[in-house]
Amino acid sequence: QSHFNRHFKKAFGMTPGRWATLVRDA
Repeated sequence: QSHFNRHFKKAFGMTPGRWATLVRDA
């Protein structure tokens, strides 16, 4: 899970939780 989070953060510039919040509010 931590590896996925690091890869995601490198790719998207934020954590999955933060990204999900932005997508939900968009």
